[in-house]
Amino acid sequence: MSDTSKVKGPTSTYQDFINLRAVIVRSVGLGWRNKKFQKEFMKDPAKAMESTFGYKFPFGFEFSTWDADNSWTPELTGGWSGENNRLVMMLPPKPENPEEAAEALAAYNLERLNFFSK
Repeated sequence: MSDTSKVKGPTSTYQDFINLRAVIVRSVGLGWRNKKFQKEFMKDPAKAMESTFGYKFPFGFEFSTWDADNSWTPELTGGWSGENNRLVMMLPPKPENPEEAAEALAAYNLERLNFFSK
């Protein structure tokens, strides 16, 4: 049996997500004006947002950035063209013992698919 006593329930809220969006927009804008901050934000966005804006990243997933080949083309697309943001998640391997599959899936759901907790 898996020990679920260590697993915490959701600790973040929808408002935390809204706050994250606001700090991301501030970070992007600052990065456009300040190349030093942009480098820091690209390297470790959560750390850059905390040191610059006092924002503590409350979510239980890794937050990273990449330099996409996007462009602002309002005359052609009405906005941005290029890649969208993405959420990358770990897919678990099948347990060696088939009898443990249901328990393994339940534990994966409880422990790994709760993106709004740490």
